[in-house]
Amino acid sequence: MIIWTWQADSVGPAVVDSYTAAVAARRGPSAAARRKQRCLQQRLRRLVRRLEETGCDAALLTDLHDVRWLTDFPGEDAWALVTADGVDLLSDARFREELRSLPSFVRAHERRDGAAALAVRVALERRVERLALQEERVTLAVRNALAKELGARRLTPVAKLTTPLRAVKDEVEIAAIRAAVRCAQRAFLQALDTLEAGVSERELAAELEHGMQRLGAEGAAFATIVAAGAHAARPHHVPTSRKLRRNGLLLIDWGARRQGYNSDATRTIALGRWPRRFEAVYAVVLEAQRRGLEAIRPGVRCCDVDAAARSV
Repeated sequence: MIIWTWQADSVGPAVVDSYTAAVAARRGPSAAARRKQRCLQQRLRRLVRRLEETGCDAALLTDLHDVRWLTDFPGEDAWALVTADGVDLLSDARFREELRSLPSFVRAHERRDGAAALAVRVALERRVERLALQEERVTLAVRNALAKELGARRLTPVAKLTTPLRAVKDEVEIAAIRAAVRCAQRAFLQALDTLEAGVSERELAAELEHGMQRLGAEGAAFATIVAAGAHAARPHHVPTSRKLRRNGLLLIDWGARRQGYNSDATRTIALGRWPRRFEAVYAVVLEAQRRGLEAIRPGVRCCDVDAAARSV
């Protein structure tokens, strides 16, 4: 057996990383990694079947959320050309390291000129006959560039190409959403411990977002809303320098992003005692929530759940 020892201040990060990578390679992929690989492959198969329904033999994904959903690639510059043979991921040199650790069915391409030019070259290499475009996520300039080289007849704009595939989440997606929920809730509870009169809306929003990142979030799911007093009447209030007051109401709307998936929660709290008139309002809202939850069942329309909550 070989025992590795070193002083922390005498070994560079590259050596430590190399050793960690060697140990990981010897152990093989973890159960979580195998589970994710399986789910990614299932997503590809479902997308290929969806393409068959549209009469296309390939699709160009230009929505970054969909690219990550299919390939697990987190970079902010990427397109994915999808065929029955796999996925060609198109990105740039900034993500060279990330491009080396893609799923087995993904082929990486590092572009040196425009993304459309590389997409054309790859499409021709794959002998694409009819290319589906994400109608809502492709610009006129990109469409024209593709049509110039591939021919307009080869392009088929498809509305909501991936929407029906993503409506029902797989086990990896559900785990990511749950992790995002836990992260946001823990950050919220930690922020409450430090909450006091005199803190501004903007300061509390920053504390929440920093707390989520300390707990492993990639970032906030959206711009955090902290609304004190009358500001809480604004559904999408932008935090200001307004100070929190004793016995005043405070609305917080926040969420965390983990592995590309977001959580979203809203809480209304009182900094001290609840004003008496709001206790009755709280009871009404709580009953509305209860009725909405009771209405949720497989096959029930979202508008019917909404109507149940509003019936109070």
